[in-house]
Amino acid sequence: MILVDGVPILPVSDPDSPSPSQVLEILAALLDHPSLLRALHLFKNTPERRFSISEESGLGSITQPKCVYVFQREYAIVDPAFVDVAGTDEATTCVGLIIRNRSNGKISITHLDSPDIVEMGLAQMLSQTFDHDLLDEMDVHLIGGFEDASLKRINRSDGSEIHGKVDGYSLPLCIKLIETLWRRQEKFHIQTFFVLGHNTRRDADGHAYPIITGFLVETSNGSVFPACFDKSSRCPDEVVRRIRITACNDDSTWRGKLLETYHTQDDKFIIAPCYWSWRQFHIALTLQHLSDSQILLECSTSPYAEGPDFVDNVRRQLDYIIKHPDWRETFPKKQPRVFERNGQGGPTWLNSYYTLRDLLLRARCPAALRKHLNCISRNDDWHRPHKSRDLSSQDAIPVLPFQVGILKWAADGESCCVLRRFVCCLYLRTSGMNGLSLGEKLFIQGGIAQDLHSDGHKRLTYRPMYVENGVIPQANGSARDGMGGTDVIAMQAEIGRPSPLQPDKGKVSIYVDCSPTAAPMFECNFMQGRAAEELSTELSVALQRCLLGGKSGAGAGIYLSSLIVVEGKVCWDLYIDGLVVSSDGNLLDALGAAIKASLEFTSQPEASGEDQPELDISDEEFLQFDTSGVPVIVTLTKVGRHYIGDVTSEEESEMSSAVSVCINGKGLISGLTKRGGAGLDPSFILDMISVAKHVSKQLIDQLDSKISAAEAAEEE
Repeated sequence: MILVDGVPILPVSDPDSPSPSQVLEILAALLDHPSLLRALHLFKNTPERRFSISEESGLGSITQPKCVYVFQREYAIVDPAFVDVAGTDEATTCVGLIIRNRSNGKISITHLDSPDIVEMGLAQMLSQTFDHDLLDEMDVHLIGGFEDASLKRINRSDGSEIHGKVDGYSLPLCIKLIETLWRRQEKFHIQTFFVLGHNTRRDADGHAYPIITGFLVETSNGSVFPACFDKSSRCPDEVVRRIRITACNDDSTWRGKLLETYHTQDDKFIIAPCYWSWRQFHIALTLQHLSDSQILLECSTSPYAEGPDFVDNVRRQLDYIIKHPDWRETFPKKQPRVFERNGQGGPTWLNSYYTLRDLLLRARCPAALRKHLNCISRNDDWHRPHKSRDLSSQDAIPVLPFQVGILKWAADGESCCVLRRFVCCLYLRTSGMNGLSLGEKLFIQGGIAQDLHSDGHKRLTYRPMYVENGVIPQANGSARDGMGGTDVIAMQAEIGRPSPLQPDKGKVSIYVDCSPTAAPMFECNFMQGRAAEELSTELSVALQRCLLGGKSGAGAGIYLSSLIVVEGKVCWDLYIDGLVVSSDGNLLDALGAAIKASLEFTSQPEASGEDQPELDISDEEFLQFDTSGVPVIVTLTKVGRHYIGDVTSEEESEMSSAVSVCINGKGLISGLTKRGGAGLDPSFILDMISVAKHVSKQLIDQLDSKISAAEAAEEE
């Protein structure tokens, strides 16, 4: 039930199921209510509070105020006994909601961004706010959203209905909020209704902007003020929490729900785990190359209204996802990330759980290492969870006594930076990450000098290859390619919408996943698959550069224009996912060959129509991709004074640098990338490119013959 000044706002014939016109009438009545107009006038003219941990925000306290901040789609229930203020900002088309129980003073706050989460989200907010007593009365403040869609009214008083086009983002959200509050049996007293037209200003060009995008509430008395927060005051784990906003769309656990963030009884931030898919990684790889203005257009529902740090916040999220594409690295064993206050009463936070890998990263800072040495456990108790360590036992490894001594010595403030780095390397060596012996190195170098690889094939020839078709039945096309290492490539084509910046081109995303069992180096307990993840990212980026050309698509090995169904409206989104099952060196060449083979085997359903959802996708007629221009990748690796092709994993460990050249059947180069720390003379690179063109003919002929053999075997 919705009340203003203790009186229900409007009578409704069926409170449990108000009609759309009745909901619009209630909304219009709230917008025009004299008491609410007076309240919003006072709120609008209240100076904005700029909240920072270095300021006391006008609260007059000696210590820093205890603050709880919620991001978009998060909620928190705060107790005045623990928290001084709660708030949010960055609301453009979103609406902030504050509910305060008049009896116990508990406050629930959220930042709503979609009508789909209103019903269940409101239930979450009320779960601890009231004591299941329907006589409890709630003060309610709704702030945010602006007039990105107009509401046209017609004579409410004479019984005629209100008509309006419900488009945009803010209006549907407000309508759903009003409907849900009205249908519930609790008594909601609206104190502030600063939404839609009341929160709108326009510039000289007619663009609409919100007047107020943030607010805070003082928990002691429930007073609400316009506010903005800086990065230091948005509480812990900012980037991960921002990522959850979009990632939760792929996680069925959070469908229709608000994200759990804050634990009321303990005054701790417990960031509940959220799954993000590899598609988020594909999107991040694509977006990171866009300009600031392009990111603004692609990522915002209201580009004209966003704050000055919007793009910077997006880029920080993209960087994190690219560095941590597997969500399990952020939430090991699906455990939450826990943060507690620093013990001094301020709004700064400490991570309650650290892994041993965190310790080694902190070895460059002796003070931090000394502070967290209690993360280390010994011998038989290493598997037990410790407060200062991650809850997941898979992030802890047995630490031998002398290794503990090494790390403690590294924490000595008198040890220099170089020595501390040496200590970390020494720890890795004592943890089993040993390289080749001197005899093995001499054997490899001697063989290369005599034009032989360690397995007997010549320097510029490829090992025997095999190609298998249709290894993943549910994919549009897949191929398994063996070239020492074994790779599986799955092609999945989905209907999508082309980018406004490239309306005549489809979209291709490439991601490579290196299984931790693919090579011994990926199974190291200490790294916990970190080597595999870093190599996955490196291979994905290299393939993007080699096959997709520049930002404009010029020079792309895969013709993006062939993926268009209806220009500017409908295209095919091609997802190329590569899985490295086993690794024996030269992964980039093997992946390039597998991509070419899988494109050869990929069937693209024929589609017709003008736009989604009227698009007609045929189940009987399929088109084959034109692979005549799809290149192969030839990598030449410099070992000693020679460069060789198709290296083994042992030979790769001895390389100084490597150049990968992307070449099609016509000898045209569509991409080039370099790996390794050693520099190369330009004349040396030109020589390597010339040799790569010659070697590519051998590789293309060998690959074409294997593809033909696989097709013949499938027909039989």
